[in-house]
Amino acid sequence: MTEAPAPSSGRRQGRPSGGRLWQLATHWSEYQGYLLGLEQQLDRATLPGLGAVRMEDTYVPLQLLLWRDPDRRDGMTQKPAVAGVDLEQALAEHPQVLVIGPAGTGKSALLRHLGLLTARRIHQAGRRGLVIGHRSPLPIYLNISDLDVSVSLEAAAAASMSAGGFGRPESFLDAHLEEGACLLLLDGLDELAPAARKAAADRVRALVARHPGNPVVVASRDPADRIWFPEFQALEVGGVGVASIDTLVGRWGHGQRASASGFLQVLERFALVRDLVSHPGWLAAALAGVAQTEAPVRAIDIVRGFIRQLDAGDTAPWPAIALQMYRAEAIDGALELVPPDRRGSGLLQWLTEDRFRFVHKAVQACFAAEALAEDAPELLRLSSDPWWHPVIALAVGHRRESAGLIRGLLATDEVSLAARSLAETRPMPADLVNDIQVALLTQLGHGDRDVDRTLAISLAGLRGGDTIRRSGVVSPVLNALADPQAVVRRAAAAAAGRLGEAMAIAGLLTSLGDADPEVRAASSDALAAFGERTIQPLLRQLSLPDETLRRAAMLALAQHGGRAVTALVPLLDAGSASVRLEAVEALALIGADAVPALVKVLEEAPPRGSRSDNQVAGAAAALTKIGRPAVRSLVPLYGDAEAAVAREIAEIVRTIGGQAIVVLEDILAEPDHPHAVPAAALLGAFSEAGDLAAPSLVRALGDPRFNLRWEAKRSLRRLGQSGLIALLGALQHSDADLRWEAAQLLLALPDPPVAPLLASFEVDLAAEDVTIRRRAIRALGGLSAPTAGRLIESALEDPDALIRRAAVAQLGISGTAESVPSLLIRWPQEEDEEIAEAILQVAADLDPQAAVPTLIESLAAADTHLHRTATDLLSQVGEPAVTPLIEAMSGRPTEIDFNGALKVLERAGQGARAGARAPANLAKAFHRMLVEPLDAGELAEMAAGLDWWRPSNELHQTFRTIKQFLDYESLGGIGGAETALDWVDEIDPWLRPAARRAMRQLRMISQAVQYYNRGATRRSKEKGLLAAADRLNGLRAMIGEVGEPHGRLLRQVAEHWNNLINHAIRELQGRADLDLDMRTDQVRIRDVDTAAVLVFELFNKGEGLASNVQLSLSVDEESLQLESQSTHYLPPMGQSDRISSEFTVLRRGAGMAPVTVEVRYDDPQREAQSRIFQREVRFYVEEAEYREIGTSPYIAGPPVKSREMFYGRKSVFDWIRENLSGTFQDNVLVLYGERRTGKTSVLYQMQHHLPDTYAFVLIDLQTIAYGLSSTGELLHAMARKMVNGLRKEGFGLERVERTDYDAHPIEQFESLGELIGDMAVAMGRRAVIILDEFDLLIEAIDRNAVSPFVFDVIRGLMQHQDGLSFIFAGAHALTAMIKNPRSILFNTALRRKISFLERDEAERLIRSPVKDVLWYDDLAVEKILRVTAGQPYFIQYICHEIVNLARRDQKNFVTLRDVDRALLTTVQETTGIIRHSYMSLARDEQLALAALARITDDGRPFVNAEDVVETLRQDNVAVGVHDLTETMHELAGRDFVVERGGGDSAGRQYGFAMDLVRVWLEQNDEYTRLLEEQRG
Repeated sequence: MTEAPAPSSGRRQGRPSGGRLWQLATHWSEYQGYLLGLEQQLDRATLPGLGAVRMEDTYVPLQLLLWRDPDRRDGMTQKPAVAGVDLEQALAEHPQVLVIGPAGTGKSALLRHLGLLTARRIHQAGRRGLVIGHRSPLPIYLNISDLDVSVSLEAAAAASMSAGGFGRPESFLDAHLEEGACLLLLDGLDELAPAARKAAADRVRALVARHPGNPVVVASRDPADRIWFPEFQALEVGGVGVASIDTLVGRWGHGQRASASGFLQVLERFALVRDLVSHPGWLAAALAGVAQTEAPVRAIDIVRGFIRQLDAGDTAPWPAIALQMYRAEAIDGALELVPPDRRGSGLLQWLTEDRFRFVHKAVQACFAAEALAEDAPELLRLSSDPWWHPVIALAVGHRRESAGLIRGLLATDEVSLAARSLAETRPMPADLVNDIQVALLTQLGHGDRDVDRTLAISLAGLRGGDTIRRSGVVSPVLNALADPQAVVRRAAAAAAGRLGEAMAIAGLLTSLGDADPEVRAASSDALAAFGERTIQPLLRQLSLPDETLRRAAMLALAQHGGRAVTALVPLLDAGSASVRLEAVEALALIGADAVPALVKVLEEAPPRGSRSDNQVAGAAAALTKIGRPAVRSLVPLYGDAEAAVAREIAEIVRTIGGQAIVVLEDILAEPDHPHAVPAAALLGAFSEAGDLAAPSLVRALGDPRFNLRWEAKRSLRRLGQSGLIALLGALQHSDADLRWEAAQLLLALPDPPVAPLLASFEVDLAAEDVTIRRRAIRALGGLSAPTAGRLIESALEDPDALIRRAAVAQLGISGTAESVPSLLIRWPQEEDEEIAEAILQVAADLDPQAAVPTLIESLAAADTHLHRTATDLLSQVGEPAVTPLIEAMSGRPTEIDFNGALKVLERAGQGARAGARAPANLAKAFHRMLVEPLDAGELAEMAAGLDWWRPSNELHQTFRTIKQFLDYESLGGIGGAETALDWVDEIDPWLRPAARRAMRQLRMISQAVQYYNRGATRRSKEKGLLAAADRLNGLRAMIGEVGEPHGRLLRQVAEHWNNLINHAIRELQGRADLDLDMRTDQVRIRDVDTAAVLVFELFNKGEGLASNVQLSLSVDEESLQLESQSTHYLPPMGQSDRISSEFTVLRRGAGMAPVTVEVRYDDPQREAQSRIFQREVRFYVEEAEYREIGTSPYIAGPPVKSREMFYGRKSVFDWIRENLSGTFQDNVLVLYGERRTGKTSVLYQMQHHLPDTYAFVLIDLQTIAYGLSSTGELLHAMARKMVNGLRKEGFGLERVERTDYDAHPIEQFESLGELIGDMAVAMGRRAVIILDEFDLLIEAIDRNAVSPFVFDVIRGLMQHQDGLSFIFAGAHALTAMIKNPRSILFNTALRRKISFLERDEAERLIRSPVKDVLWYDDLAVEKILRVTAGQPYFIQYICHEIVNLARRDQKNFVTLRDVDRALLTTVQETTGIIRHSYMSLARDEQLALAALARITDDGRPFVNAEDVVETLRQDNVAVGVHDLTETMHELAGRDFVVERGGGDSAGRQYGFAMDLVRVWLEQNDEYTRLLEEQRG
C-alpha cells in the first residue's frame, strides 16, 4: 500500500505560521496538556506475575551494549560499548538508534522512560525556560504495529498529540520537526509480520530523510531487523547490576520470599542465571516462574520457570539443538535446525532470516544440560573446560541420582563446580555436603580475594543463610564452626584464621573448648593468625579452671610467636611446677621468636644479673628444646659469658647436637661474621662428633682473619684424630690459603701424608697468585719423593723469577741427572741472568756431559758474563766438550765467543799425549790452528795428522786446495780451478758449511773466467771478467761467515785472484767514465710533509768496466736529514750501463738544499777512483687548497665492465675482428694468459668493439664449475646462460628447465646448439659463445666430475654448425690443451696471448682516470710501470691505493715515496693472487723463480743462469745450466721472467718481468720453504 503524502505545513493550510518558539508561545497550554497525558500513558506498565505497575516504581537504569555479531564462546557475553551508557548518551553520539532485545528485556520500558523523562523536563523548565534556550525535544511515543499504513508517520504523530489533548497540532509538530526538536520513540516493530517490517522501516527512514535532525529510536526484538536500518546505530539491551536486582525484588514485594527461598543465593553463585534475570522483565518472569516452587530454589528451577513463562509449548526439539550448538562452541544456529512450527517460539531470537539464537545463553545451557544429564562420563570429561561448567551444574538438576557425578567432580579438584552442582540436588547427601564443605574451607583464605568470594558463595549455597554480598565472606565459615562434624569444624577454624576477619575471634575462642583436640589445635592456630588482637583474650583463658581449655589457651598463645613471649617468660618463675613446664613448652613451641628473651635470661644470670635459678634452668631447657634456631643467638653470648654460663651454653649446644653444628658451620661460612671466633670455639666442644665439626673448622683455616684461623686450629687440635680426614680433604680445596694452613698442620705430623701434600702443592704451583706458588716451592724442599723432583722441575717454567731461582736451587740440593733435561730446556728461555747462570752450574754438576751443548750455546749468548761461566764450566767438563765445541766453532764462527772457546781448548789440550787419538790431542791441534799464523800448507799437514777424526779430510782438502789457488800465476790457472773443486760435492756433511759455500763461489768465479778464456770477442771477454769480478765481490761478502783459519786464507785467495782479474781487465779495456744525473732536482711536496725520495742515475760513458762501485750521499744537516743508508754498493758497470739509486731524506724547512754525491770505483787502468758531484734539490711546497678527490675510479679486483675504465688492447680487438670470421669458414679463437692479465675484461668489452651482427654470450665457468656434481648440472647451467643471454639479443628461445638435462644432457645441449645456430643464420647474425675460465672445465673433467664427452659435443658444434662461433679464454691448462694432439683445440683454433699492456696504454691507465684531481710525478709513473710491467690488475690495485693515500693526506699529486707506500699495502693484500699464479707452476719452476729472487734486487735486476745454478747447488740442489735455461724460457713464456742478451748461456741474463713477484717471493721466503719441503 502506498503511504499517504506528508501533511502540508501550517502556512499552506492557512494555520498561523511561525517557528518553534512562536508555536511554544502560542500553544503552551495545549502542549502542557499533551505532556500530562503522555506522562500518564507512559507511566503505566504490565509485568508477569505483577500485573499493572507504575514505571516510576519499576524502572531501573539499563545498560546499552554496542551490537556485535555472536562469535563462538566470546559471543555469549556482550561488552558495553561505553561504560555506563544510557539511551540519551547514545542519541547524543548518533541521532538514529535501533534498540534490539528479546521480549521482556526492557525495550519498551526504555523508550517509555525516556519519553516520560523528557516530558517532565519540559514541565520543569516551563515555557520561559524553553523560550530562552532549553532544548528538550517534543516527545512522541508511537507503537508502529498499531499504525495505519495509509497514514504518514507525521500524521500519526499529530493524531497521537490530538488524542492527548492537543487541538490541531500540525503546525506545532511541523515547526519542531523542521528544527530537529522532536524525539520520536517508535516501539513494536517486532510485533509486525516479517513481511510488513520492511515497509514500516521504509516509512521510518523516509521520515528521517525528510527531517534529518530529529532523534529517532526504533525498538525491535530481532537483530535481523538491522538490515532495514543500515544508517541506525544498533544497540542491544543489557542487564542491570546486582544491586538493581535487589532493588526491584524489594519494590515488587518479593524480597522476603526471594531471600528465604534461596533465589538471591542462586543468583550469587550462578553468574549465568544472574545474567538472565538482569533484565527487569525477565526478572519478573523468573520470580513468577518459581513462585510456587518448593524451597530451596535451584538454578534449574529458575531457568525452567523462565522458559515456561516465555513458551509453554513443546520443548522436545530444544535439547538436541542446544547441545549441537554448544559442542560447536557456537551461540547461533541455522534455520534448518528448528522445526517450522516452532520458529515463532519466544525462546528464539532471529539474527538474520536464516540464523537464530536462544534468547539467553542460560536457556541454551539448560537445554544442553537436559540432553547430557544422564551421560556422567561425558560430563566428567568436559569438567576441565570452564565453557561446560554451567551445563554440568544444570545437568545435575536434571539427573535422578548425582552423587557419583559430584564425587567425580570433587576428585578432579573442581571444588567450586562440585559445590554448585551439589546445590542443584534435592535432597543433598550429608556425606557429600561434609566432604565438599571441607574441600571449600581448605581452599579458602590463601590470598586471592576473588577466589575466596567464589568459594564462600559455594559454601553458603550448601549451608544456607544470607548472600555473601550482604553477610560477608566469613559468615558461612563461622556457621560451619558449629557443624556436627568435627572435620568440618576443624576446616572452618583453619579457614577463619586464614581469612583474618575480626568477627571470627569470638567463635574461635569458643572452639578452644571443642571436644575434638584437632579442632582445638586448629582454633589455636587460627587465633594466632589474628596477631595481638587475641593475646589478651587468651591470657584471660589462663585463669579458667578448665585444664583442657587452659592448656589450649597456652598452646594458642604459643602460636602467637614473639608477641606472647613477654607474657610467658615471667611464668618460668611461677610457683606451680606444671605452669613452669607449660611455659617452657609454650616458649619452645614459639621457637626462634622466643630466643632473644630466653638468651637475655641467661645474660642476666648470676653473678651479672639477678635471674632466679628456676628462670635460668627454664630458659636453658626451652633453648635446648628450641634447638637449632637458638644456636645463632647463643654464640655471641658464649664469647663474652662467665665461665658457668659458658659451660651452660656449651652444654645446650652439645645437647642440640648435629643441628647446632650446622648453624655453627653457617656462621663460619658467612663472610666477616662478627661471631665467627666463638662459633669456631664451640665446634671444638664436639669431641664425640668431631667428624661433623671438623670440615667447617678446616674451611676456616682459609679465612683472612688471623684470630679465626687461630681458634680453628685450636679446635682442630681439641678434636684430635677425627680432624685428620677433613684436613686431607682440605688439600683438595679451591682456596689456596686454606690448603696451605691444612698443609702446615699435616707437615707438622711425625709422618706426614706425602702423596696428598704433593698433589696440593702441584695445584698451588699452577695458581695465578705468585705468593701461593712461592710458598709451595719452598715447602716442596721438605718432601723427599721422585714426584717432588718433577714438581720442582715444572716450576722452572714459572713466570716469577724468585720461583724459578728457588726451583733451580732445590734441584741443586736434591736433584739428580734426571732433572738435567728440564734445566737445559729452560735455559734458552731464561731471561734472568743469575738464574741462567745457576742453571748452567747445576746442570754441569748433575750431568756434565749432557750439559755440554747448552754450555756451548752459552758462549753465543748476548750476556758476556755467561761466557765466562760457560768457559769455566766447559773447562771443568774437559775432553767430552772438545768435539762439540769445535763443531760449534766451525758451524757458527761468528756467534761463538772465540776467546772463551780458545781457553777451553787450551785447557783441554793440556792433557794431550804424543801419538794419542784423544779429544785432548784434537783440542791442542785445533788451538794451534786458531792462534798460530800457519800457512795453508802447514795447516793441510796438521789436518792430515788428524786422520782418525772424521772432519779431518774436509780440512785437509780445503787447506790443500787453497794452497793450490794461491800458487796460480794467471787467469788460466783460475779457469782450471773448477776441476780442483770436484771434491767439494763429495763431502757431506761439512764441519764448516760456510767454507763449502765459499769454495762453490770460487768455482763460479772459475766458470766466469772460463767464459773469458773462451770468448771470441772483446765484448764476450768483458762479460766474463764482469761476471768474475761480481762473483769475487760475493766471495768477499761470504768470508766474514767462514771463521778462522779459513777466513784468513780465503782473504788471501780473494786478493790474489782479484789482482789477476783486474790485471786482465786493464789489459782488455780502456778507462771507465762514470757520470751522474739527478732525476729529482725538483721535488714537489706538501707543507705538512717532510719525507722525500731523491733519485740519482749513474751511467758509464767510457769503454772500460767500472767495478767496486760505491755511491755515497752527503747532505747539509741544517737543510736535510738522511734517513736511508748513506752509501750504496752497486754492481760492476760496463759501457753505457745505467743504474738508479734512491735515497730517503727529511726536509727541515728549506726550499733549496745542496747535496754532495761521491762516486768511487775501479777501472782497468786505475783503482780507487773518486768523483765528486755537487747538486741542488729544490722543494716545491704545495700550498694550494686541496681539491677534493672522489671515490677511487680504479677497479681493484673484478673485471672491468665499464668502457670508461678500460684502456688499450686495440691490437687484440683488431685481431679478434679479423679472425672471428674466416674467408671460407668461421674460426675458433683462444685467448690465453696468466690470471689477472685482463682476459675477462677484454671479453666484457668485446661487444663495444665488434659489429652488432655478432650476438655475444659470455659464460663465466668460474661461477659454474666449482662444486659440480654431474654433467647434466654443468650443461644445464651453460644452456641457461646461453638462452638468457641470447634472449636479450632478440633470439626467440624458450627458457630451459633443469629436468631437461637429467636423462640425456649431452644430446639436449647439442640440440640447443643446433637450434641457436639455425636461428642465428635465419636472423642474418652470428651467435658467439664465449667460455671464460675454460681451465676450470678441464679440471672438472680431469677429476671425473664431468663427462669428457662434453668436449665432443663442443667439437661437433664448432666443426659442423653454421651461425655459431666459439671463443675460449683461460690460463695454463688451456695452453696445454692447445698443444695436445688429442684435444678438441689442436690445429683447430687461432690463439692470442693476453699479456701486459703496452707502455703508452699502461701510462694512460695510470694517469687518465684521475687527471683532473691527481698529478703523477714521472718517476712515480716509471716506478709503477717497472714493478708491474704493465700488468693491468696490479696497476689498478696500486693506483687505487694511491688514490686512498692522497685522499687521506689531502694532496693532489703523487711522488715516488707515495708509490713506495702503496706498494707495501699492495704486496700484502694481493698475496693471494700472486700465490695462486706461483703455485700453478711446476716445483722446479717455483724453485728456480725463488732462487732468482734470492740473488736479484733493485741494484742487480739481472743475473746469469750460472748464478742461479750455483745458488741452488750451495743448498744441495743439483741442476744443470742447460736445464735451468729451459726452465727460465718456460717462465718467460708465462710472463714471470724476462730474458736479455743473446748467444750462449753465459751471455744471457734473466730478471723478473714484474718486480712485485720478486718482492713477494722474498717477503714470504719461498726459497727456504721449498728447500725445507724438499729435504723433508
